[in-house]
Amino acid sequence: MMAEFTRTPFGFPMIGDGSQIRKPIHVSNVAEAIQLLIREKGVEGKVFELCGPKAYTYKRLIELFAYATMVRCRTASLNPALFWLYGRTMSVEIRRTPFPYD
Repeated sequence: MMAEFTRTPFGFPMIGDGSQIRKPIHVSNVAEAIQLLIREKGVEGKVFELCGPKAYTYKRLIELFAYATMVRCRTASLNPALFWLYGRTMSVEIRRTPFPYD
């Protein structure tokens, strides 16, 4: 799915200059955290923020993804309102794409 975003004619959409910080986490680490929390007492109703050890800007994550998939990718800076509108239209398109949800 991410590869499809890199092939859009105007580039990969991002809010502003892409300087927002993200700390991606691997799904196996999330699963491990859930297993630990299931066994822990006194965690009901608490909120836990799960994040990876390294911080990246959103733009850098796009660049790394493009490099890893060997796809040439441009970025498109959008203001927050346009980014929200783009996300709303893409959510309709994503629902049409056959994905295994299990």
